[in-house]
Amino acid sequence: MRFRLCLVSLLSLLFASIAQDAQAAEKVTIGYTPGPDYLAAFTAKDQGLFEKHGIDATLQFTASANPIPAALLSDSLQIGTPTVPILLAAASNGLGLKVIGANIETGGSFHLSGVLVRNDEQVNSAKDLEGKTVAVPGFNSFLHMLFVKWLQNHGADPAKVHVVEIAIPGMMDAMKSKQVDASLPVDPFMARIIGSNTGHVLSYYIDDFPPGILPTIYVATSDYVQKHPDVIKGFREARIEGLAYHEAHPEAAVESLAKHMNVTPEIAKTLTMPHFITDVKPAQIKFWIDLMTEQKVLATPIDPNSVIAQP
Repeated sequence: MRFRLCLVSLLSLLFASIAQDAQAAEKVTIGYTPGPDYLAAFTAKDQGLFEKHGIDATLQFTASANPIPAALLSDSLQIGTPTVPILLAAASNGLGLKVIGANIETGGSFHLSGVLVRNDEQVNSAKDLEGKTVAVPGFNSFLHMLFVKWLQNHGADPAKVHVVEIAIPGMMDAMKSKQVDASLPVDPFMARIIGSNTGHVLSYYIDDFPPGILPTIYVATSDYVQKHPDVIKGFREARIEGLAYHEAHPEAAVESLAKHMNVTPEIAKTLTMPHFITDVKPAQIKFWIDLMTEQKVLATPIDPNSVIAQP
């Protein structure tokens, strides 16, 4: 009888401990956009690394980075992945957002994006895009702004190129229906457009720029960063461990990418892995401040350090 009572007590303590651990895990919804950039977070989710650091993470796909600041401010997302220009535009308007980590940086053999032209269009240079309609995922977005700079660098007038906003997953249909003459997708959508003979690569235009440019970053509101320092710390550590797991088990990337990018394992296997990083350097933010100022889309001067959350 005494043994049975001890066993019941031990089981009660065990279940209470489990319940307490489950209750202690902070629910965090993390928004991400198209691309393999977020493999560290995918791996952290699939390998239980977020849970290890007390985070009950939900990864939520969004087709465009544009609505992410509003989703963060409304608390429908706690962490999101806007582009740096979107972050800086929000900061210049007084919205309290902080960078809490990086995903990837440009460079190496990874072609982040390309200018894809419909196969029935005679376009052989940047200059030939004048008078054409080009789909970008967002006005004054990362891809759009570098495209404008690329046009200028290659002797084309950006004002003569008609730009329309279409979410990356919809670019292939827009090209097939001849709504647009060209588009600026990322993988796996870039590979789909090429593989379906809908379009071909005019230029991997981002490769023209120096390496080390930040596409998207992880962002949270200033209020959330202040009130949840343990979540921010755990989120960073889980992604660092996610990258370490990926390096030790690269074969696991296919399953994670297929699952969270909603592609087949066959497509996931063809994706070239970018250069993953976890931390942001002020100089990488300043690159965008300078470019946005040059293109007259950033009116208020911003200190790069002011938008980076301090550890």
